[in-house]
Amino acid sequence: MFSQSEELLLTLSIGDSLYPKWPQFESLLKDQLLTRSSLLPASDGEPVKAADLSILCGSEKLCENLSAAGFTNITKLDFSYLIAPDDEFIQNQKVSIEIYENWKLKFADESFDVIVEMGVYDALMLPDVGYTGSGSSYTDAVKRILKTGGKFICITFAEQNALDLLLTQFRFGWKITVHPIPSEELKQQTFMFVVEKDSCASVSLMTFVVDTYSLNSHRDRVAVFFTALLTEQAIRASMLALKTVKQLDLESLKKCEPGRTIELILGEPGDPIFYKAVLVDAEQDPSRPFLHHFAAYIVPITRVDEWLFSNKQGQICAAANSEASRLLIILLDSSHDINVFDTKTLEAEVTRLAQPLAPRDFPVGDPIMFVNTATIQLKQRDIVYEVTSDLTGPIIVDEVISPKNRYEDNDDLVFRRLIFLKPQAVVQSEALLDVNKVQGASKTRKKKKGKQKISEGQLCALSWLSLLDVY
Repeated sequence: MFSQSEELLLTLSIGDSLYPKWPQFESLLKDQLLTRSSLLPASDGEPVKAADLSILCGSEKLCENLSAAGFTNITKLDFSYLIAPDDEFIQNQKVSIEIYENWKLKFADESFDVIVEMGVYDALMLPDVGYTGSGSSYTDAVKRILKTGGKFICITFAEQNALDLLLTQFRFGWKITVHPIPSEELKQQTFMFVVEKDSCASVSLMTFVVDTYSLNSHRDRVAVFFTALLTEQAIRASMLALKTVKQLDLESLKKCEPGRTIELILGEPGDPIFYKAVLVDAEQDPSRPFLHHFAAYIVPITRVDEWLFSNKQGQICAAANSEASRLLIILLDSSHDINVFDTKTLEAEVTRLAQPLAPRDFPVGDPIMFVNTATIQLKQRDIVYEVTSDLTGPIIVDEVISPKNRYEDNDDLVFRRLIFLKPQAVVQSEALLDVNKVQGASKTRKKKKGKQKISEGQLCALSWLSLLDVY
């Protein structure tokens, strides 16, 4: 006996009535298959021939229909084998197995012009099937085995989990077009995602096709769906100006230019993970020589909007305090699952991708220095108040003293911080204090007259302190 989710996966793989019938999307699918990708160089006018396309198909019924339509170079892939490896079932369905362990497809890189499937994402993202990480593994394989300029065509319900995976994992180096599939017979709206593989990791806006029938018959579902698309579209719009490594003049980049910042994308279309990053050349302080040529800081999603990482002056300040002539700031987002990729894995991946960005004086083969909280020391820390909120969990108010002369030539700086411990110890608020002394401190501080202005260096210190481990 199978669970409800297992039965759904079985029916998806062999083409059940849960999804539109072939006549309802035949014209749309054939048009996509026979239309040359706009990401490929201009052709000599020769039309795309059905027999020339190498197609990987993940549905028994789709394979039959495509073959009847003249698409003969098809590799059949039936995902039902992974749920029900029953010999009698496989023999009855004449399943051809080309699967590798953990949904990593056993094909060479860039093997197919087209990958087309129906319902695989919906099945993989079901909460009780138990395929932890399978959706990501499957996506990584699709990226790897699809040719540049090729198309991944996915027919899906686009429920929240599947939609999130599709939008985030195909954000860098992919062009997405979304078509609703009208069907009077089905209770649930389905969509066709056409995802085209670019030759670089640039970000492009998505294209939405809206039809009157879908809007009228599935109004609430379609409204939620397009709200999610518009949110993703806004994220993509904010990244249009980002450069890829291929678009940079790497030779001129070998020379450090103090104060220069470059926003960029790390990764290529075949890579499983991409990163938004900022490359910063630090401004030299004659009294504090650099200790490193090249350093990196991996910023968790909870901190990417802080002044130190979102503001150009803050980024320059972060570079100076890293004690490196060049700092690479990696800004994590919702597509990076920290539970799957541990710190060492992330650092190894960043090191690989960042090698072309190293300055000229960075020795070949040397490891990149990763900045962490251990590189920053506090002179003193006192907890002022502790409380537990039913809504946000444990909260701490503390006062800390930063070392004298660390940021600029002035007295020790005293900060009060509001820290939420539950969401990864986020420093929600911090302020430079005008006080005689910190509670419990032995050193007496002179009180200055008049209003205290926070200098640029003090603001840098305040933001840098927010990186400190609060435990």
